[in-house]
Amino acid sequence: MKRVLKIIGILISFIILLVGAFFLFTALWVRRTWTKLSASSIIFQLQNSLEGTGNGMVKTFILTAALPAVLLTAVCIVLYFLLKKKRSLTVIYAAVGAGLFVLAISLVWKHIGLGDYLKYRNKKSSFIEDNYVSPEGVGISFPEEKRNVIYIYLESMEVDYADKEHGGEMVVSLIPNLTALEAVGEDFSGNNDSGRLNGAYSMYGTDWTMGAIFAESSGLPLIIPIQKNSMFTQSKFFPTVTTFGDILKKNGYKNVILFGHDAEFAGGNLYFSSHGDYEIQDYKYARKLGRIPEDYMVFWGYEDEKLFQFAKEELAELSVSDQPFNLTLLTVDTHFEDGYYCRQCRDEFDDQYKNVIACSDRQVSEFVKWCMEQDFYENTTIIISGDHPTMDRDFSYDLKDPENRRVYISIINPAEGLASPDTHREYTTFDLFPTSLAAIGVRIEGNRLGLGTNLFSERKTLLENYGQSEFNTQLKMKSDFMTKLADIDEENADSFLDVIDESLRKLDADIELEETETKGKYKVSVYLLSDRPSCMNYINTPYITVYDDTYSCSYLLEYNNEYSITEGKTCYEAYFELPLTQDIEPDFINDIYMSGSYDGGDMFLPDESDKNGSEERDSDWKGQISIELTIHTHNNTYFTNWSKDFTIE
Repeated sequence: MKRVLKIIGILISFIILLVGAFFLFTALWVRRTWTKLSASSIIFQLQNSLEGTGNGMVKTFILTAALPAVLLTAVCIVLYFLLKKKRSLTVIYAAVGAGLFVLAISLVWKHIGLGDYLKYRNKKSSFIEDNYVSPEGVGISFPEEKRNVIYIYLESMEVDYADKEHGGEMVVSLIPNLTALEAVGEDFSGNNDSGRLNGAYSMYGTDWTMGAIFAESSGLPLIIPIQKNSMFTQSKFFPTVTTFGDILKKNGYKNVILFGHDAEFAGGNLYFSSHGDYEIQDYKYARKLGRIPEDYMVFWGYEDEKLFQFAKEELAELSVSDQPFNLTLLTVDTHFEDGYYCRQCRDEFDDQYKNVIACSDRQVSEFVKWCMEQDFYENTTIIISGDHPTMDRDFSYDLKDPENRRVYISIINPAEGLASPDTHREYTTFDLFPTSLAAIGVRIEGNRLGLGTNLFSERKTLLENYGQSEFNTQLKMKSDFMTKLADIDEENADSFLDVIDESLRKLDADIELEETETKGKYKVSVYLLSDRPSCMNYINTPYITVYDDTYSCSYLLEYNNEYSITEGKTCYEAYFELPLTQDIEPDFINDIYMSGSYDGGDMFLPDESDKNGSEERDSDWKGQISIELTIHTHNNTYFTNWSKDFTIE
């Protein structure tokens, strides 16, 4: 009996060690993979099907979390049988395993907000209802001559991109032009900040694009009982809430919005059509109008370079009308991961995302300066706002804690008679709602709308009154008031999303290898075949393995590009070139040529001397092409792999 108990004790100590190690490596994997992950998102995923999570992420998890835990436990087992003091080892192993488990919990506790989730999930608060000021309940009056407004939402643009001298985190500023615009703009930094930028805090319920837009235009967080990007499943979007667009529409404005992506994503089309009757000019609109070719697709749709060009064309038409206008733009090039490197970008920094941010800085500044030169500028206010802090997982590590980061704000050419505040203001994106109206000369009774405060007034913001911690704490609690305003049809959302999920589980693709006119050069094409709704996706780690009788090499092709997948159309293309002669070194792993960016090292293509001085090949090339696709839908993420063998004679 003692022997049985001893064996059980040994097994328990090994199990505790394995479990502790597994949780620790899993925690490290979670922290590496996602910079912003909420406990509520994890709980939601565990309550729903995990089907569709394919080999890509599973493979990474096994190699970096599960396998190290097993290996560590195996080493400890071997040591147990090699060493003499076995009884003490079992106690040590159990203690170490328990310690690793505690360490794992501590690593993710703050990272995913587990403590806040457990603390606030069942608590209710009337904070939002108590502090909300409905535009329908206060006096709002426009000036006799109404000012136009150009509202630019800059994707992931934050104050930290400036250099330290101007209030940022960079040694060399990524946004020198936007920083310079503050000389003519207002960011509510006061008179004593010596050129340091001020910005708005993104609070709970506002830290993604649709949440940020909703906050800035309604003064409310987008707190809903369904996944945050799932508003497209609804037939209405907070129907009783009065927003910036609603107020302008009611007062005779024409509202127009330009997206570089499909406005259906995250419910943008629903929001802007039902709140202000915006004329929506998105990616699909540009294709239909012939502004871009029918099959044109880069990143999320079309790049910001085109967005600003289309905006100039639209302004030329809007400005000749007697009707006041609101032209709203939403940029996308600086979206995570790594942004879109367009033809205007330069290699100024050692990181693609930094180069893309710097490129956006130049493009936005150029557009604003163009506006300043137009006849309509005198009676037009330009509002520039970062929507939320960046979610780029690598870049975020170099910045402050997310709770202390602020988005870029600048209000240029506000209405006459608005005094520039003498003191530094602490504010959130909620405050942009009444402040934007005030910037075009609107008078607001009480200087408050939504949860926001007119920053041109002397009235304190909720952030200044309550502090960031208490403000966020109240927003995280359940609000019956928000549930009533949202009026969400959860059953319809679930059924709609289930249809999408089911179709994506059946996703299939075909990989083709084609010869080109250049000898030895081949084209790889991936075609998606399944019938399913359009969604955004990433091509991740596509690679090709090539070998003959002598050499075997693997090469990582161009990767991390986004495409909108459409049935029967190419979603990925790359080119590679095989060595033409036998005496070429086997490190031709770095000699593959493809369209787009090149990440494989120095380019090498066989020249005439190689061809003339070497023996022609007498063996076939064989190999395999492998493609991994990460698909981001409104409520889920899927990972799928395809591969194809080939022989080239």
